[in-house]
Amino acid sequence: MKIVDVRTWAVKLRGDDVYLGAATREASKQPYYLRPPWRSLYSDRYETMIVRLTCDDGTVGWGECLAPVGPEIPQAIVDRLLTPVLLGADPRPVRPLWARLTGLMRERGHLVGHQADALAAVDIALWDLAGKASGLPVHALLGGAFRDVVPTYVSGLPVPNDEARAALACKWLADGATH
Repeated sequence: MKIVDVRTWAVKLRGDDVYLGAATREASKQPYYLRPPWRSLYSDRYETMIVRLTCDDGTVGWGECLAPVGPEIPQAIVDRLLTPVLLGADPRPVRPLWARLTGLMRERGHLVGHQADALAAVDIALWDLAGKASGLPVHALLGGAFRDVVPTYVSGLPVPNDEARAALACKWLADGATH
């Protein structure tokens, strides 16, 4: 089993409006803003990056990372830095391959920021492949599940002001969010 294809997508979602792909002039118009008192940039969209790893036997592994601003950046890291190592690799020994990938970026802040986002998406896709190859759920490969039910929660209210955050929180409560 060898990885023969690596595909990535930068994804930006807001309501019914979806953007997929590389940076474009239209996509670059999407505003990032500061939300005092916090100092981080925020987006008015849900932004993420998706990775698909395909093996020579047709098995596909999917991974995703939260990339709250600039999902094109971890996408470029996967496309330009990680893909050359992934192609031709056996995805089943996940930890040694992950160590090899993190080693590529040791001198470049390898476990923070956009690089950590890129590695996270690939790591998830590798575990997905390992689970499919073994016929076991990933939790079994990692030593077993701690619970049978995982509660959902809402983290953050990605809109620019308190009135809009309150309205969004009320909508999510009405839709069934409990945490």
